Amino acid sequence: MYTVFIGSNAIDEYYDCSNYPREGDKAMVNFVGSYAGGMVANSACIFAATGGAALMIDQIGVTTSDELILRDLTVHGVGTAGITRSPSTQGYRCHIYRTETESTIFVVEGQKEKYRLNEQQLNYIETANAIYSTVHELQNLINLPELMSILRLKKNILMLDVEDNSFTTFEEDQAIFNEASFISFSESGFNKIKAELGERTIERLLNNKDKKILITRGASGAEIHTLAGMIMQDGMPANVVDTTGAGDTFNAVFLYGKIKGMDDREALENAIRFSAMATECMGPRGCIEEIKTAFQ
Repeated sequence: MYTVFIGSNAIDEYYDCSNYPREGDKAMVNFVGSYAGGMVANSACIFAATGGAALMIDQIGVTTSDELILRDLTVHGVGTAGITRSPSTQGYRCHIYRTETESTIFVVEGQKEKYRLNEQQLNYIETANAIYSTVHELQNLINLPELMSILRLKKNILMLDVEDNSFTTFEEDQAIFNEASFISFSESGFNKIKAELGERTIERLLNNKDKKILITRGASGAEIHTLAGMIMQDGMPANVVDTTGAGDTFNAVFLYGKIKGMDDREALENAIRFSAMATECMGPRGCIEEIKTAFQ
């Protein structure tokens, strides 16, 4: 069985700067390099490193950057048969500015119209054991209701990666939140939805007994909420080089653990361990080799 990852690929451009400027100021930066990236694509590559079968669904363009994206996914063991191509699609680019303590990311939006999942892509979803995506990516599908019907019928796992810019409001996106099996919030993503729903946010999100709400809190660790209660886990020390993709690593390792039958605590501990390790490597898909060694 395999897991389907639905989401946009991107190119990440890295720059080093001695200090990040205040608004209106100027800073000198040094170009470090470019990497294939994208939140969902990063998770797909990490998931494949565990030994899990990963297949990507996306619509990309026809430029040399898009060729780089396809080659990089293939090198990382991610299936690309679910990717379609359109000359009108221009991919995302991320400009990542690193200081000694933190990374600041500017996402340059591409041009990507809503698209319809074709019959082959729907078949991949129907026969998968899990689907991984974001609310924003799912809302970009013209036939999203058909996808939701498949999930309800087949009872596939649906895991959502939720940052503050990856959904509109709970009210507008409630149908997707309700359908999800696992929802992984960054701290900023959870703060955004909590501002809308208030102190009963967790209660509102836990709409069935199998649902799991995860909240990642960077170096402070993470927590998981279910109807049975809450598990909190401290973060692990790391010699931080690059925090980009740490959350994507966390999500992929947690999902793999649950698919393989780990209990919540073990899956959470593994996710924290490898997300910390990912920050010690340059690029959004750090510690690939360490993950391969540990899981394969």
